[in-house]
Amino acid sequence: MKTVREILGGRRPYWVAASWPVRRVVEYLCEKHVGAVPVVEADVVVGVFSERDLMRRVVLPGLDLDVAGIAEVMTPEVIYVEPDESYLAAKELMLKQNIRHLVVKDAQGELSGFVSLRELSETALEEATSLITKLNDQYYRTPG
Repeated sequence: MKTVREILGGRRPYWVAASWPVRRVVEYLCEKHVGAVPVVEADVVVGVFSERDLMRRVVLPGLDLDVAGIAEVMTPEVIYVEPDESYLAAKELMLKQNIRHLVVKDAQGELSGFVSLRELSETALEEATSLITKLNDQYYRTPG
């Protein structure tokens, strides 16, 4: 079974500074083609900002994107897993917490990645497909 580390595949995590204005973070999300990003202050993950936060905490109340700081509108509760956690445990945590993105921190508490529910679901589908193929090959194998 794959670990979160294997899914991340060594890619460097995207993150934004807690001091950034909302507009800069939205531009960053668009540039990177991602739907959420960890928010970091003094090398510590202090929150997560997602498209959901943008809609609920910025657009709906009518905040000015150039004035509002990301620290004001981010989700401050940081839910995370360690890199060696199984992808199924990470997926279960995300479903239980009703989140679509998960911070990955190493044993020292440093940001080592950010994983989406989509990535974990794709991994589950790949593993299920592989298992079905193996079972079909065994079941339908012609005696030779």
